[in-house]
Amino acid sequence: NTRDCIGRALTLTVSSGRGAHYVDFVKTARQILLSTSMTVELWMNPTRQAGSKVFVAGLWGPGNDDNDQWVLYFDANDNLVFEINGTGPKLRAVDNTILSIPGSSLYNKWSHIAAVFNGQNQRIYLYIDGVAVDSARNATYPATQLRPLERPELLTQIASTNSLSDNASNRTFRGQIDEFRMWNTVRTPTQILCTRDLSLNGNEAGLILYYRFNEQPSNFTLCDASNGNSTGRARSGASCQNNTRTSLLRVSAIPTQVRD
Repeated sequence: NTRDCIGRALTLTVSSGRGAHYVDFVKTARQILLSTSMTVELWMNPTRQAGSKVFVAGLWGPGNDDNDQWVLYFDANDNLVFEINGTGPKLRAVDNTILSIPGSSLYNKWSHIAAVFNGQNQRIYLYIDGVAVDSARNATYPATQLRPLERPELLTQIASTNSLSDNASNRTFRGQIDEFRMWNTVRTPTQILCTRDLSLNGNEAGLILYYRFNEQPSNFTLCDASNGNSTGRARSGASCQNNTRTSLLRVSAIPTQVRD
């Protein structure tokens, strides 16, 4: 049996000032041990914020390099960017691994995004709707693992990061996000494609965090459906509201006769 993953979605409508909407979540040992492989998956329906860097999710900042690990964002030119910081000499963008793809077609519609880090081949990948779009490797400073934080108590955020500053050059995410998943494995293209439209059981190998965002709008405490005890907190008015995404039609067929 299959289950679709349509319900409510995390809804974020304020992207600047002290009231900017975002989510952070309790840190667990499984997150701290995240190192040589990682996959982040989510559905998103973003609103364009022209000329600003818009954070989608990440564990990034404050300070340059010291607390930068991974981040997903739209840049001011409407590119979707996945960036990781390895254990290089702290040269910021020079020794980070950065993958940038055109993102203007992603606004105002639902898309499934998967960002993958493979420390074995030192590459990062971006998938859109189950299709691999591009990959990148820093040939001068190849990353085999994510940088350990100097402040390990810092929390991963959705719709923002710890490097956010209150000015027009960067904003939190505005729109809806759904089915946010973190893995400590390199998800294969087949796994990404075949499970993006399905809700998970929560006990899948390598799944370290899973938010379905189906809570009532008045409930700002988010359940980690991976049973990893990483409770999320919807901040500043972020909430789970009706989901505008539609489910795919699934058809099952059993052949009555097979011919050579």
